Amino acid sequence: MLVEITRLRSQELAGHRQTLRRVIERRNGWYFTEENVLPVENLSYTIGVDRLHEPDWEEHLRNKGWYTAPDAIQFARRLYDSGAPRSSASSGGEA
Repeated sequence: MLVEITRLRSQELAGHRQTLRRVIERRNGWYFTEENVLPVENLSYTIGVDRLHEPDWEEHLRNKGWYTAPDAIQFARRLYDSGAPRSSASSGGEA
């Protein structure tokens, strides 16, 4: 995975340098970074970690032809612990 990411990040003209920063995991055709979830086949399409609580991601991405999206979104919600809508008072601190 590290060699693949290094190769992609070196393609600065393709714009992958910023989207593939701080990769945590690659699973079933998806990258999971500290800030985004990205499909391997379209690295310009990013889903912000802070938006994972929004409903209907699975259906929206499946309609785009990414049939592994439901698994990826569920995994991301567990990974980032954002399965439920966030409350501004829940953390007790600033985000």
